[in-house]
Amino acid sequence: LILHTCHAFPLSQPWPSAPASFARHKKSSLVRYQLHALAIADITETSSLQVSHASARLDPLLSSFLLRSVRKNADQDLDIKPIDGTHHFFTFSDASKAMLGLQIWETSLRKARLPLTEDFRKDQNVWPEEPLFSHVYDVLSELGLPRLIRRHPEILTSVLLGVAKVVMGFIQAQRQGKLVFVEENIEEEEEYDLEDGDIAIDLEDTAEFAYEPLSMEDMDQLADSLANNLKQEWGGVVQGVASLDKVFGYDHGLLDLQVSGNHPAHAK
Repeated sequence: LILHTCHAFPLSQPWPSAPASFARHKKSSLVRYQLHALAIADITETSSLQVSHASARLDPLLSSFLLRSVRKNADQDLDIKPIDGTHHFFTFSDASKAMLGLQIWETSLRKARLPLTEDFRKDQNVWPEEPLFSHVYDVLSELGLPRLIRRHPEILTSVLLGVAKVVMGFIQAQRQGKLVFVEENIEEEEEYDLEDGDIAIDLEDTAEFAYEPLSMEDMDQLADSLANNLKQEWGGVVQGVASLDKVFGYDHGLLDLQVSGNHPAHAK
């Protein structure tokens, strides 16, 4: 697992020639080095065997997406200062927990049902954490995706990928916090004597803003918004698949990109 992590975050890269690029690349390399240390430390928190097993069972597209997101978010957030000492980007620890959580979701959806609290280990909370878990659960249940996946298991990876993106957005927004107004300093009006007469000039108000942690109400609203985005994304898909099923039957194979061109449905 450590070897895979090191491959995902290469340290030996050519230095750009431009001075500005050099400084940014040096800072980027430092972040990648910190991610290496974080990856090794996370193994003590989440069993490497469990993560490796979950990664092996998941579709390679999901594992690759999670690991690439760790590096991508680190590169994008180099200049963002954390509000609580933690970084805003999606970390290796988050990716490890996501692999374990997605494995449970995959196992449950293959049984045409959504994961229950008891499906998760006793030492592991539900994934994603509340309140996002309940909102995503309700949306997938309302869309009837468990039944749809049972009829068309080829869309399972796409559904799990959508869930992973929602979780990633929630984690980033939660850690970034919300921008709030701190204080406002209003300068007193000053008058300047000019040849044309006295002109009153109001100096521009100066306001200070800062990020503060989200409240429970804020996180619930965020979870509801992200879950609704998932609902809008898959609502049309569910209706479209239902139309295909009505015309061609459940075994049309039109959702499988690997279906050969001589499938009966294609012949029509």
